[in-house]
Amino acid sequence: MIFQNTALLPLLLPLLAVPLVIHLLNKKFPKLVLFPSVELIRRSMAQRSKLMRWRHWLLTLVRTLVALLALLAFLQPFMARMGLPPVSPQAKRHVVIVIDHSFSMEQPDGLMSLRARAGAEALRILDALGPEDEMQIIAAAGSSTACFSGWSHHHAAARSFITAMGPGYQRADFSKATEAAAALMRDVQGATEIYFVSDFQRTNWSDAAFNSLPQQTRVFFVAVGDAAKTRANRAVTHAEIVSGTVLAGGDVTLMAQIANHSPAALDEPVEAVIDNRMTFEARVKAAPWSVQRVPLRIKAPAPGWHALLVRLKDGDSLPLDDAFHLPLHVTEKEEVVIATDEPASTLTTRFLEAAINPYAGNAGSLLPRRVVASKLTPGDLASTSKLVLTRVNQLPQPQIRALADYLKSGGGALWFLDGKYDAENARALSEWFTQAEAVPLRLTLRRDAALAGSEGSQIARGKFDSRFLRLFRDSARDSLSQLSFYELWQAAPVERAEVLLTYADGTPALAHGSPGLGTLLMCNFSVAEIASNIARQRVFPAWIQEMTAQLSGERVAAARFAPGDVMDAEAWLRDVQSTEFVGPAGSPVVSSRALTGERVQLTLTAREPGFYTLPDAKGRPAALLAANIAPEESDLRVLEGGVAAKQAQQDAVTANQIAAGADYLELARGASVFHWFVWAALGMLVIETLLQTKIRRSVA
Repeated sequence: MIFQNTALLPLLLPLLAVPLVIHLLNKKFPKLVLFPSVELIRRSMAQRSKLMRWRHWLLTLVRTLVALLALLAFLQPFMARMGLPPVSPQAKRHVVIVIDHSFSMEQPDGLMSLRARAGAEALRILDALGPEDEMQIIAAAGSSTACFSGWSHHHAAARSFITAMGPGYQRADFSKATEAAAALMRDVQGATEIYFVSDFQRTNWSDAAFNSLPQQTRVFFVAVGDAAKTRANRAVTHAEIVSGTVLAGGDVTLMAQIANHSPAALDEPVEAVIDNRMTFEARVKAAPWSVQRVPLRIKAPAPGWHALLVRLKDGDSLPLDDAFHLPLHVTEKEEVVIATDEPASTLTTRFLEAAINPYAGNAGSLLPRRVVASKLTPGDLASTSKLVLTRVNQLPQPQIRALADYLKSGGGALWFLDGKYDAENARALSEWFTQAEAVPLRLTLRRDAALAGSEGSQIARGKFDSRFLRLFRDSARDSLSQLSFYELWQAAPVERAEVLLTYADGTPALAHGSPGLGTLLMCNFSVAEIASNIARQRVFPAWIQEMTAQLSGERVAAARFAPGDVMDAEAWLRDVQSTEFVGPAGSPVVSSRALTGERVQLTLTAREPGFYTLPDAKGRPAALLAANIAPEESDLRVLEGGVAAKQAQQDAVTANQIAAGADYLELARGASVFHWFVWAALGMLVIETLLQTKIRRSVA
């Protein structure tokens, strides 16, 4: 207990002696003696009782207690709340208010969201501050935003900051917010206070740490919303195209991931909508508190970028996570880059081009494009996921690096070892990878057609369960015996390499490597007429197409961006007219650019969930990005009561969890007990009255 008006104590303390002075003065007053003698005898007998003998001292004691209680009431006593010593009224308070600005705070709570309730609670904390008290307001999201650069007592600016706080779309990092508050508090002399106003969603608070706060800090966790209420929610947490390349008009399998964070089973439709026009639907069933994957079959639209939205058809009270935004890139034909250094007049590359697309007018789905291998650039590989290497000269380091980066990022390469510098190229490429099996073959000497003999080398063994050899399963395997190869390398497989075909002498003929996220298929033979008879076999076009199609064909899985992330995209320089994307709300979002040859790298920050479109000169998307709510934010379950406070106490700070609506001034200054002393003084006056009455009756 503390007293606010302790300065009055020297003035009021002498008043306690007033009852004693009155008692001593009463003793000197003259006594009136009444006659006759009977009255004197009656009074003499009454005065011989104990009450009459001690009546003056009892009355003096009661009156002294009345004065003492009145004096204590004037000193304005306050009692500690939650075991915390009250803050002196003369002390300047330093208060930090941390407001949860994560996506889970957007859930409705009656007629308003939890974010709005948290803002109202923060304003009540502000109202409990004095004009000289200093404060800081922090909005806790992925990166915390502070109202002031340091301590301030500008209440109007703080109120504006709180009321202007819009919807939150990110996950809240309370450890970072706490560190920002601790940096302010280190230079403060005396006690400091920090209020966390939140719904205490468990995924946001699971890794919160408070050990950076000074030990004298008083921490309060203010819970908004009903913690005992089950907060059910359903969400589309992810969606992806199963195949790597989407061709116009083709059937595409889309895999959607639905989270059912509720105690009731989920059984409702989920739909995929392309450009708000084409709709495809499936039904999802999910048990309570589970995640279910559901496939949807969609028809690919025209070539170009398209906005694909996967959403729950029925929706719920938190609609922003009921939909997942997925950029869909559709190509008219799947491009296959053939990198070679042989002259255009030779037939080897023409054989491969004809095998990849044997249809008149390039009507097939694979479209070959020839580039010079020794001048290969990242721009040449940016638009493809399939690369064929043949008749390659010695590659300079920039080209080796471009090839390595392409494979690391998930590209697939079919490499015909028909060049005299392939051993040097293979060694140089292997140096860019840490995996032993990245480049599966180690080449030594090249054996040309003159040394091979009239029959050449033939395939003796194969690993026919491989996806690259599906054509030769069962009876079709006999077609391999018709193949003869006259030019090849003496080679040996590296450690953990997967050899798919082997010649009769044990030399590997076909080997599979996994460099980074990509696929490298090394063919120890050539399709040139002088080097083999493979180009004259009926199986040749089908096998080349099969191997090309079964390359990984997939880049790194489409990057998942959440609001607050820095997003990046690539586009052809000729298609980019501006650096301004159009955001989900239709407003411009400026991006930065960096040129890499004919391609331009664009970066921007996602502010809200939805699509970010960069239009070209014709108004079509030159680039399309999407941001989605982080999946962990869709689980609205909260921490059990007091868990956050217990964690803070383990970090050596004083912490309490309180409900919204608390009296924050009383929490800091303590509970006023002025009325207790007033009632006690009145009680003493009643006791004095009873004593006076008893004395009079005794005398009467």
